[in-house]
Amino acid sequence: AMWTGLINTEVSKSMLGSPYGEKDGLNWELIALLEGWAYYREMRMGEDYLDDFDADRDYSSVFPINYRVMFRQLETAGCSVSSMERAMMHNKLAEFKSALIGLNPTLKTTIESTINMYD
Repeated sequence: AMWTGLINTEVSKSMLGSPYGEKDGLNWELIALLEGWAYYREMRMGEDYLDDFDADRDYSSVFPINYRVMFRQLETAGCSVSSMERAMMHNKLAEFKSALIGLNPTLKTTIESTINMYD
C-alpha cells in the first residue's frame, strides 16, 4: 500500500511537470528509502551471484541511487540486512534511523553519522 500510494502521488506530480523523486520534494525521503534499498539489493545480488557489478561507479550525487551507498555503509558498519529491512517500515529517514538504532543500539553513533550525511 505504501508503494502504491507513492507511485500514485508521483505520477500525479509528474503530470503537473514535477520530476519524479526530486530531493526535498513531497515524498523524497520515502523514495530515497524504497528506491535506495532496491538499488542496494540489486547491487548486492549482482555482486553475490554474477561476480560483476558497477560497484565502483560513482553514484554519490545521483538521487535516489546514492542512497544505495548509505545502505552499504550501514551494512559495513555492522547493521544486518534483516535489521535494515525491519527498520524500513518507516517512511522518514529520522524514523528509519531511530528504528535501526533500536535494533542495533551498540551502533548508535555510527548509524546517526551515516544517515545524517544523507538527510
